[in-house]
Formats: sequence, structure tokens, C-alpha cells
Amino acid sequence: MTMTLFDGDDLPVEANIPTFDEWWQNYPRKERKADSRRYWSKMSPAERVSAWNSLVVWNRYWTARNQPQFIPQAGTWLHQKRWEDTPPALPVVDSRTGRSQAVFEKVRAQEAETRQAAVTGMFPTQRKEITE
Repeated sequence: MTMTLFDGDDLPVEANIPTFDEWWQNYPRKERKADSRRYWSKMSPAERVSAWNSLVVWNRYWTARNQPQFIPQAGTWLHQKRWEDTPPALPVVDSRTGRSQAVFEKVRAQEAETRQAAVTGMFPTQRKEITE
């Protein structure tokens, strides 16, 4: 359905209002459909458009995170207006290695310790025993 909405400046904006079935088809965790439909029916057309648009961003986040157990149930996501939240930043991933930046920094630190051990002749475990 197409509907005229108004933006923040009260200017008319044409928008395609997604149906519940369209939204449900794209939501990754399909549990408690009846509850989800009930919450969807209580949403304004502007909220439906916002939830639909936000779902694209959240789906990218959930896919990259690869932890489906942390995806909220659809009804929870709608009822709590989670589409208004900003997804947390994802770790930066090195395209060459596929490792996150945090893993990369840890590996660099370990390599630095190994180089230091080669220079001093003392391995990191030996240094810890001395400093403790």
C-alpha cells in the first residue's frame, strides 16, 4: 500500500507501507508470529516504514555477528521499538585474513613478544616468572 506521510518539516512524502507478511518474511527469527502480528497492527504507518527500513541495517549486524541466539524474537523487537536503536559497531575485519581488528592486535602483541624473546633469549613465560 502507498500512503502519504509527513517528514519532520510537515512535507508530504510518498512511502510504500510494508505489510506484516513482507516484514515477517525478512525477519530472521521466526517465533511467536501471532504476537508479532498483534504488535505490528498497533504500529502507525510511519513506524512500520521505520521498522522496515531499520531491519536492513539490523539484518546486516545480526548476519555479521553470526550469533542467532541473540536476535530478539520478532514480537519483542516490535513491541520494544528496537528498530529505533542503533546497532552496536561491528569489529573491523581485515579483508585479507578475515580476522577482526582485536584479534589482529593480539596477534601483533604476541609476535612482538616473540621477537623480544629472540633478542633477549627469554621467552614470555620466563619473564613473567621473574617479574612475579
